[in-house]
Amino acid sequence: MLNKTLVIIAPSARAYAQAAVFCGFEVITLDAFADVQTRAIAKQACQFAYDSHGVNEADFKRVFLQLDLTRVHGVLYGSCFDSKPDLLRWVAQRTRLLGNTPEVMQGAKSAAFFALLDRFEIQHPDVYFQGNNQMCEGWLVKQFGGAGGTHVRHYKNNQYPSNVYFQRKIDGEPVSLLFLAHNSTAQVLGFNRQLLAPTDEMPYRFAGAVGNIRLPEQAQYALLEVAQQLTQALGLRGMNSLDAIWTGSALFVLELNPRLSATCALYPNWLTAHLQACVGEAVCLSRKLHHACAEMINYAEFDMTIPTDFSWPNWVTDTPPAEDKKTSVTISKNQPVCSVRAEADDAEAAYILLQQRMISLKKLLESIK
Repeated sequence: MLNKTLVIIAPSARAYAQAAVFCGFEVITLDAFADVQTRAIAKQACQFAYDSHGVNEADFKRVFLQLDLTRVHGVLYGSCFDSKPDLLRWVAQRTRLLGNTPEVMQGAKSAAFFALLDRFEIQHPDVYFQGNNQMCEGWLVKQFGGAGGTHVRHYKNNQYPSNVYFQRKIDGEPVSLLFLAHNSTAQVLGFNRQLLAPTDEMPYRFAGAVGNIRLPEQAQYALLEVAQQLTQALGLRGMNSLDAIWTGSALFVLELNPRLSATCALYPNWLTAHLQACVGEAVCLSRKLHHACAEMINYAEFDMTIPTDFSWPNWVTDTPPAEDKKTSVTISKNQPVCSVRAEADDAEAAYILLQQRMISLKKLLESIK
């Protein structure tokens, strides 16, 4: 009989946990926030230290080793391990991964990925792996395995650590493909537009996405073709996402995320297909969507203290927990406060509603300043 408990590891586990509970699983979550909604549905909600450098490995191992894994079906994971494939390998030694292997993650988040793109003649922005005099202000500095866009900087003639690469900036629309890899075949789940919340220090900070967008057929075909080539070359399995820039006439591939993506939250019924693909079963993936979802992170624009009686709108999720009913919550500037969600008949209407709700939420938060 199938064991009905999943361990879910991600910077924010809520969306994956909701999908698992919807499919009848109990969940144990390990993430950086242990927000109110995750605590409400998780059998056990654990929290580990997470900062601008990613997962604190020592604290993560401390928390993970306290789990009882004897009745766990396996582990689902998000972006925690993009820069830490060895930590993912450590997890895989202790329980089953329901996703791509640590070796796939390591290859996708290294210089080898761009060599693979070149081998297949897949178009991507020019990259260098050390600074040189050919670069100028039109270049970006990115960290291998960086997630959430907070690691991306405009290039300056400075000294940089060895774990970065330099990429020519391409103007266009940031898009992504969420796809299922199964038996060397890539199947489209949805095309998405990525949203940013830039600051002076973090000009490409990820904020969310709009799902089920309508891309030109040329862009759709190009994204799916790349996903197919990478699926076969790397042996991908389960849910993956591919990030790119669409200029209106050409597609430039930026990166592959061989794990659960934040855009999974924009689509229903993806988890069953993911689990089937990961264990080699026949997959049934339905893409008949008659609506679109959009989700965006609200970052604190100032240091704030949220009182315990603050009334959150019903379209807000990932809300911060208080230690008890008498304790307010303090959030520092630029830290995530919560997420805002919107659904509508099409992507453009969902995005407009999302923007309206973001404005309403900011007014509410300003009232407690």
